[in-house]
Amino acid sequence: MAAAGNVPSWPDQAVPGGPPRLAATGAEGMAGAWPDLPGLPEIGPTVMTPKPGPRMLIPVAAALVIATGFLVLPWADGRWYPSIVAIFHKSGARDFGDLYALYFAGSIGLLAVLVGFAGATDQKLLRWLQFGAALLMLGTVTALGLQATAALRTDLFAVAGVVLLASGIVAVVKRLPLRICAGAFLVGCALVHIGTLATWDAPWLSMSAYLPAFGYLVGACGAVIGPRYVPEVRRV
Repeated sequence: MAAAGNVPSWPDQAVPGGPPRLAATGAEGMAGAWPDLPGLPEIGPTVMTPKPGPRMLIPVAAALVIATGFLVLPWADGRWYPSIVAIFHKSGARDFGDLYALYFAGSIGLLAVLVGFAGATDQKLLRWLQFGAALLMLGTVTALGLQATAALRTDLFAVAGVVLLASGIVAVVKRLPLRICAGAFLVGCALVHIGTLATWDAPWLSMSAYLPAFGYLVGACGAVIGPRYVPEVRRV
């Protein structure tokens, strides 16, 4: 057995068979203890990133239901929604039901599809895309609706203002507030659609005209559920 005086002291002496060691004190010692690794990227904080995955099927199903209600099934005897719009475009709107069918039903339907996807994905691009679409569509229908009566113009401005405000809120929030606001927006669209058609003086109206409201509710479910958030390390 080696004498105790022959055992090298740690860490000033080199380990047999290992690399030479520097003293852990002083500039040279610190340089040896902490090697310089310039090739490694700096690691940033961990963030939660939305990953939609299979949950995207919910807003897709909602969009199909809404499109079917507006473009496939009839709103009257053999007349689908674009035909109804063409009729009121010639005759003009006489009450709020006419105003809604002529200017808002289709615009809100398209906007609801975009809001559903924005809430289900939590993607910044989709959030601002739906707001841009709201500005374009509501600005257009407001300009076209100026020829209505004074009472209907008041309703026109009120509906357009509320929808635009709600769309703007959806554009600026994210995560849980986004899912809540998008879901509330779509539920509100469903209630307005059902309430307007139920009180509309249109005995010729078919029950299939209510189908878009079901699509709004399906989209609201997808928006409230939202995407799956996974941790992701960002490199700086």
